[in-house]
Amino acid sequence: MEDKINNIFITGLPKVGKTTLIKKLIYEFPEKIIGFFTEEILDNTNQRIGFKIETTEKGSSIFAVKHNAKNIISDYSNHKIEHYKKYDIFIDVLENIGVKFIEDRLENKDKKYCIVIDEIGAMECLSEKFCSIVIKIINSQIPFIATVRYKSHPFTDDIKKIRNSKIFILERKNFDFVFKEVKKWVKNL
Repeated sequence: MEDKINNIFITGLPKVGKTTLIKKLIYEFPEKIIGFFTEEILDNTNQRIGFKIETTEKGSSIFAVKHNAKNIISDYSNHKIEHYKKYDIFIDVLENIGVKFIEDRLENKDKKYCIVIDEIGAMECLSEKFCSIVIKIINSQIPFIATVRYKSHPFTDDIKKIRNSKIFILERKNFDFVFKEVKKWVKNL
């Protein structure tokens, strides 16, 4: 007998539409999906200078900025900062906006919903609280959709091996197919 799919993991190279797919799902199922996604912050030349985190209830804050774009944050001293490549990561924002949002909803056992996280990536994995909430969601048996880092990383490699999961490798050419498959899965929850 085949195991019931409880987790959908979407992976793929940067710029293939992972966040776009997540946002389309949230738009299609506003009463059924809760969680958060990350959005690029672009400068006036359309170059990425950072990321913001946004919850399905529209709470948002800047989550990461390039070292050379510090001017978009008024006060660095109020943040718990980790560094990843060319970014300053505001771990406290991830934990106080994204992780807290999901923790609060995990306690509400009366409501049926699907949790979405965009993304489980190297920057997010700098937070132990973030990694813990991902494991807690997987162990809760609540339906879970997440975008997951494509390149190898110890935590995300383990996530991709979890039973009762289906992994889609997103590419621009299969976007419509993957969206349709994930949408069908959410509809049948």
